[in-house]
Amino acid sequence: MSKNASGGRFGLGVSLITGGAIALSPADELACTLTGPFAVVCVPLAAVTSPVVGVASIISGLYLVATSSKK
Repeated sequence: MSKNASGGRFGLGVSLITGGAIALSPADELACTLTGPFAVVCVPLAAVTSPVVGVASIISGLYLVATSSKK
């Protein structure tokens, strides 16, 4: 695997880990409260889906980071 491809996998993995951590934070639920009348639907939907998406992103990111250093 070329050096550039390896770096791309590493960068993508770090981005997925960071995005997963943000998805696990309460920031999206708080942002949903600012949507006004849509908050009734948005807050419960974000509360249910965010942990699943966050954990899946972190696991995918860890895999990419771990496999980026293999030659």
